Amino acid sequence: MLRNGLKWTIIAGLSLTLAASTASAADYVQPNHSYSGYSLPSYLNKVPVAKPIWSTNLGHPSESYRYGADRVAVGEGTIFYLKNGKLVAANAKTGKTIWTYGEKLLTQVIYQNGTILVSDTNGRVYMVSAKTGTTKWKSASVKGQSVFSFAFDKDTVYANTNKGILAYDKATGKLKWSNGSVLNSGSMMVVDDKLLASTWESGALTVDVTYAINKQTGKTLWRAGSIPSPLLIKDGYLYSRDTWPPNDSNTYQYPLSVIELSTGKAVEERQYIKIPEGQDALSTQVYTSATDGQFLFIQANNAIFRYDYRKPGDEQQPKTYQYNGKWIAGPYNNKLFFEKEYGGGIQAIKVLNDERVDYEGLDNPVSRLDFYNSGMFVGQTDGEIYALNVITGKALFRYQTQARSFEAFHIEDGVLIAQADDSLYAFKIPAQLLQPLPTTPIANVDYVNTDAKITINGKVQTLKLNPIMIQNQIYVPLQAVAEALGAKVQHDAATGATTIVYKNQNLNAPEGEAINQITYVKIGDFGKLLGISVVWDQAARSVNIDTSKS
Repeated sequence: MLRNGLKWTIIAGLSLTLAASTASAADYVQPNHSYSGYSLPSYLNKVPVAKPIWSTNLGHPSESYRYGADRVAVGEGTIFYLKNGKLVAANAKTGKTIWTYGEKLLTQVIYQNGTILVSDTNGRVYMVSAKTGTTKWKSASVKGQSVFSFAFDKDTVYANTNKGILAYDKATGKLKWSNGSVLNSGSMMVVDDKLLASTWESGALTVDVTYAINKQTGKTLWRAGSIPSPLLIKDGYLYSRDTWPPNDSNTYQYPLSVIELSTGKAVEERQYIKIPEGQDALSTQVYTSATDGQFLFIQANNAIFRYDYRKPGDEQQPKTYQYNGKWIAGPYNNKLFFEKEYGGGIQAIKVLNDERVDYEGLDNPVSRLDFYNSGMFVGQTDGEIYALNVITGKALFRYQTQARSFEAFHIEDGVLIAQADDSLYAFKIPAQLLQPLPTTPIANVDYVNTDAKITINGKVQTLKLNPIMIQNQIYVPLQAVAEALGAKVQHDAATGATTIVYKNQNLNAPEGEAINQITYVKIGDFGKLLGISVVWDQAARSVNIDTSKS
């Protein structure tokens, strides 16, 4: 009977298929009842699967034990985490519990110089010894007060609460002062003699606001409206985007306010990205921005624009990066990182030359991304964790969890701590991911790497550096090529001058472009300097040097 039933099932399936395939043209309507995505089959993913060295479940946050996002801090080879309202200290390599502390505790958990800061549901702040788990001090209880975050300097702990900012003596826990004018504070930072607190305030309009508070007295020194958390603080000035709502009279998309740190006064507003003629100012959008060194990166109009923040936009031609997807991180390692538009995954654009770097294995939307030295750590919304080399794009390992969201990855004593929903997972980190990034500052000139070769008197040279192209002109690495010709290159640190000694002549090197601390010069200038023939052969993609010709 079983065989007959199976046979009948197969015949019925064939009958349905045949019926669909023989419908007349007049009767057929193409269905839209199915969808097939583009996910890579799991068996084709060659990234090695790791095994956690330990894991633990933290339990779900609840109204009784309300947690914020990040329940973890690390230091001294130890991980400190909140579990069921208690603070737990565990060995980072083994997960073995060292001590537990308190009850009804909440985030934020902060490690700082051998101590842990944490608070409870009554608004009481605790400073705990990281080594022993004993109380160093606890503040007075304030009913109805929740601590959202901490900041500190060498003498004071600053607590951001729903009733304002409180300052506690770091040694005793005694309340120094309170400032009730700053509510809903989004971030705090100590800058010289001030505590900067960024928040938002709602009236007829909801606006971003930054306050400066005297960190000794708690007195408000100034208030800057339409100024969110600073992008940059340098040489006594705060730089931040002016977020006052735009109107139809605006002619630029991105105003950068320059705020005098001592007074809070806007001394200049630099405008970037001119609105195209005939385009409605209210329809233009700027999504996000970031700074790196002297450069300001602005996302707008489906592109990223790079400016020198020290000059107004009208005085410069911005470098533009085109992409498909969403800008999610960077600059980091001189790269901008994007979540791909279709199918998930991450691709980076090199800031220096627009080259693309794909990151292996990633194939779902990103829930969390953190960088640490040469490591790039990603949690995807399908629950998979990846550890990648940010320089090469190669994935070192992956691990599948049941999570959909991730909080900050932490690194301690060569161990990666991943927060996946209500669980912690610890992994040993490959040594290459712990290596510091190479110091390669962004160049002041845009260039393109080439695969061109260099020949000297007909012989192909083996050099570590290839020629590059700047504005469609070929440049060669000065020192590498000069030494290949038997010349000596001498640098005078005092004057910054470079001299080439060639055939008993002392020659002043031509001006070139410094890229990644290497000087490149135009091939024509190089030939004229040494009195030799230097020619670019486009067909052979070769720089041909002939010392017998001038």
